[in-house]
Amino acid sequence: MDQPTDWSREESDKRERIRVGVKAIAIAVIVVGLILSIGIYMLFSQAINMLSGMCSNDILSEHSQPDGDYKLVVFERNCGATTAYSYHLSLIKANSDLKNQGGNKFVSKENFVAFWENDKSIFIHARANDGFERETSYKGIQIRYAN
Repeated sequence: MDQPTDWSREESDKRERIRVGVKAIAIAVIVVGLILSIGIYMLFSQAINMLSGMCSNDILSEHSQPDGDYKLVVFERNCGATTAYSYHLSLIKANSDLKNQGGNKFVSKENFVAFWENDKSIFIHARANDGFERETSYKGIQIRYAN
């Protein structure tokens, strides 16, 4: 009778060691996964910052909103030798500086003219069918286009 009890205890101990080992491996896999995820996230965010740093904006004109809180900025964006220049319009707070990113209201492959018609309307004169991005309004300000 002692033999089955000893054998039973050994099997129970063996199962317990396996269960503890499996838990330890699971915890290790989770920790390594978290560390890798954080590392990959940081690597991609650095890469994005580096890539946006390769571009530069050259402001062509700035026009303050008459009696308002905004200004429109027309600028040329250059992202290096392998890409063409592009022309952008951003509408930003009057007391803000233009960030090193693409335009937030209009993007074109050719230069264009933009100005305030009044407090609530911007006029953009660009070539027909030109513009990768064309917004038509922003916070109550209408954006009109003509060729």
